[in-house]
Amino acid sequence: MPARNFEILNNAPTLNHRKELSTFCVHKKRHLLINFPALPNLMMSTEKWRYLLNTVFRLRTWEVGVVVVVVVVVVVVVVVAVVVVRGVVVVVEVVIVVVFCLFEDLTSQSTLRLYQIWHWGQATEPVLVVVVVAAAAAAVVVVVVVVVVVVVVVVVVVVALVVVPVVLFVVLVEIVVVVVMVTRVAVVVVVVVVVVVVVVVVVVVVVVEVVIVVVVGAVVVVVVVVAVVVIGVIVVVLVEVVVVVIVVVVVVIVTGVVVIL
Repeated sequence: MPARNFEILNNAPTLNHRKELSTFCVHKKRHLLINFPALPNLMMSTEKWRYLLNTVFRLRTWEVGVVVVVVVVVVVVVVVAVVVVRGVVVVVEVVIVVVFCLFEDLTSQSTLRLYQIWHWGQATEPVLVVVVVAAAAAAVVVVVVVVVVVVVVVVVVVVALVVVPVVLFVVLVEIVVVVVMVTRVAVVVVVVVVVVVVVVVVVVVVVVEVVIVVVVGAVVVVVVVVAVVVIGVIVVVLVEVVVVVIVVVVVVIVTGVVVIL
């Protein structure tokens, strides 16, 4: 392994090589134990070990919880199975003692024969051996059935109490995420609609104001033009009247002068 890889692994939490370390762990994790003999030194650092777990295994919090719950359930099932098996042994011993008591009293000789039967030694009563074996087999079958039922019940309970809530929680989280996304989209749509409406209203108001200004301006222009025309006509008429008056006066004066002369 190149010295560069050792430097990356040993200094990743303090240097800016996280991306490089992640790529190395993903592509080299199959050969990590073989090609990296200093791995225990890496495990001695809690921060490096936690970072290695986060980059290689990428376990989430709820996944770690599910793993812990499954391990606890397996341990409980194993303990229950051990207790049940021990109970089966005790039941078989009691059955053997009870069956043996049906034939003989509990004397030292009976205890010796019980020991011989239990350890498959040289028994003097073949029928008793058959009865004891049959009783033990029946007890074992009953206990096996009980163990199977207990395991099935435990599995069903575990599924009902652990897996189903986890699945429901995941589904609920997905529903919440979808609702949040839909809400965000709805909020964005509402904001866009409000902005568009405001812009349209502003544009309409501006257009109306422009139209009003144009109309008022046109009216003012028309009024001014009409006023100018009227004033011009009046001025022209007045000028013509003055000219006519002047002409008449001149004619009268000239006529009078001519008549006088």
